[in-house]
Amino acid sequence: MTLGTRLRPEDEANLLVEDRGAPMHIAALAVLGAPPDGRPLDVGAVRRLVADRVPSAPALRSGVVRSGRGWRWSEAPSVDPVEHVVVRRIGEEDDALAAAAALALEAPLDRSRPLWQLVLLIEPSGACAGLLLRIHHALADGGAAVALLGSLFELGEQTAATPRRTRVRRGVLRGLGQDLRMLLGAGDALPVDVPVGRRRRLVLLHADLEDCRLVARAAGARIDDLLLAAAAEGMRALLRARGLPIRPATLRVSVAASLRPPGAAAAGNRSATVVVPVPLDEADPIRRLRRTADADAAARAMPLPRPMGRVLQRWTARAMFRQRLVHLLLTNVPGPPTAARFAGVPVLELLPVPVVQGDLPIAVGALSYAGGFGITLLADRDAVPDLEVFEEGFRAGLAALGVDTEVAARRRPVH
Repeated sequence: MTLGTRLRPEDEANLLVEDRGAPMHIAALAVLGAPPDGRPLDVGAVRRLVADRVPSAPALRSGVVRSGRGWRWSEAPSVDPVEHVVVRRIGEEDDALAAAAALALEAPLDRSRPLWQLVLLIEPSGACAGLLLRIHHALADGGAAVALLGSLFELGEQTAATPRRTRVRRGVLRGLGQDLRMLLGAGDALPVDVPVGRRRRLVLLHADLEDCRLVARAAGARIDDLLLAAAAEGMRALLRARGLPIRPATLRVSVAASLRPPGAAAAGNRSATVVVPVPLDEADPIRRLRRTADADAAARAMPLPRPMGRVLQRWTARAMFRQRLVHLLLTNVPGPPTAARFAGVPVLELLPVPVVQGDLPIAVGALSYAGGFGITLLADRDAVPDLEVFEEGFRAGLAALGVDTEVAARRRPVH
């Protein structure tokens, strides 16, 4: 992103979708341990720390200004930490952290300022239980958001895995097939495919990363395939609980794939999507995983279309609320392989928060961190008031494959 230049079409699309009512920021939730000196994290100290680190991170000074029918990048000469570091109080219930984070997700970011916000989630005791970093999707994709964490967190020596790149199909017309299918409304809808609003529900899960790797490797699958197969079981549970038949036979999932060249700066959006057909009608978890792995491999072997131009991006933003190409969103991002700290406080968990948009009210996000694997289930509260049913099916789907999960929010320390 360069000061004064117009946003790329794929970045503008996130603003266009947001203009239709759905906030388009991604986020990361850090669950904090106890401060080493035993004193609660001071809000003023956090703001001073943020002010000190913003100058070394150009993205944290980046905003947008309207320019004709589009937007151009702007840069704030300074960033007021009082505006960007805010406080939310949480309750004492087991899922208080998840509930407070979900509430903090509901308001869009202020476009008159740089497009990010750090939310301190404070317990009744005054201790800071977690940090929620919100970043507009026009500013960063999942990989870039993880890189921005390094601007604020103390990450130490890191050798994080590089996201797998995906080839881009050459030639504009050859690249439009996938997108035109969405614009034309191809495919069957699921009963949960309804337009999303602003209210959110959030489930935070934790698994062991090595367990996931071993289970996937034994089945000739990838970790993404575990998540896809589990999402299918979650959707099956949701349909059964609502008294609906298990159909269509295929759950089509949009999986984020990195287009960032090796060594390129982790900034902006450099991702595309792979649409993976997951067998929803397959009841056996092992057969479902193997069929999913085959479908995923076939989808990834196909070159992706080039990013769309501005006209098609505008059409797509409008069509998102009535598209029929996909039913669910999934993103899996490699995170820091070793433990991080914030203002000297250990980060126990690091969990991603994706977006829900258009008529896709459920999204699954995953992030590896220090040997753990954080999994987030995000849903529109009104479209999916029974997210706990999807959660139960999702966790049962992983358990049937040999991967145990626990609720990450209940693992937070008692200060």
